[in-house]
Amino acid sequence: MTYTIICADCGHKQVFEARTLRSYYDKARDEGWAIDRNNINKWCPNCAEQHRHVGKGGARPFIQIKLDV
Repeated sequence: MTYTIICADCGHKQVFEARTLRSYYDKARDEGWAIDRNNINKWCPNCAEQHRHVGKGGARPFIQIKLDV
């Protein structure tokens, strides 16, 4: 079967050949796509870095805290 994956941010489309839906997700991840845990949102390799390991609130700016001792 052929599966079409569409990026949730930029709308980029890519077609994958896979025998099952699970192997389709595996092939997409191997190509660098990010897929959320519910398999609803998918992001292309260009947009994926903004959505990896950042929690549900998205990426937060890093704040350096200086402690005086």
